[in-house]
Amino acid sequence: MHQVLEPTVHGRGRTVEFDEIYFGVHEQLLYAKKIKPVEGAQWTRIVTTIAVEMLKANMVDAVICVQSDPDDRLTPRPILARTPDEVYAAKGVKPTLSPNLDTLALVEAAGVKRLLFCGVGCQVQALRSVEKYLDLDKLYVLGTNCVDNGTREGLEKFLKAASSEPETVLHYEFMQDYKVHLKHLDGHIEEVPYFSCQQMNWSMLLHRPATGTSFLSSLCGILLINVIVITVEFARIGGSRFSRYRTLHYFEILN
Repeated sequence: MHQVLEPTVHGRGRTVEFDEIYFGVHEQLLYAKKIKPVEGAQWTRIVTTIAVEMLKANMVDAVICVQSDPDDRLTPRPILARTPDEVYAAKGVKPTLSPNLDTLALVEAAGVKRLLFCGVGCQVQALRSVEKYLDLDKLYVLGTNCVDNGTREGLEKFLKAASSEPETVLHYEFMQDYKVHLKHLDGHIEEVPYFSCQQMNWSMLLHRPATGTSFLSSLCGILLINVIVITVEFARIGGSRFSRYRTLHYFEILN
């Protein structure tokens, strides 16, 4: 689908250069993180900070982002955030499928004309397909990775197989040391080698019929700085160069 939508969004398709083949149309690639991580963030909270600063700078009227369900911190609850506090409450990744586009029904009713949408690749493709019907003056898109997303039931099975304390897992990430790093509510990090658990069925986490697209959406854009920002660390999984870009947050900037 990106072959059709990229020229519409960016004004051109991607070149045959390696970086554009994998990361999409861009002007420059940079790596960034907050010098002082924000308390309670999964990493350094750079995603949340960008969204909050766009609200504070009056660049947007609202942000579509994902808070946690009040009864289950790992179940996503998409919202139309109008204040920084509402965005801050959405910090951290919810590693399960999330119906972010359902929130578009609230946009017109709320009179929102300038919108920042935070979502993963498949959601961004769907959003770009209906963008012309949204009657917005400006749409910004902040894209994030979705490689580890699955159903809530699959996540539960995965955590029980991977962790000795699945009920207290707050965040997790597949890291470049070939271990899953699971952060718990008390702050300690549990490290589990990828294939140490014989009973672990990886398909129960990674099978997601609704998200068969690339984990990096090539259709994102933010008018904040004229660069792509990629944050977090490389995870070397397998031998190919493609798989080394495994755990990245991804932002593509449009001018």
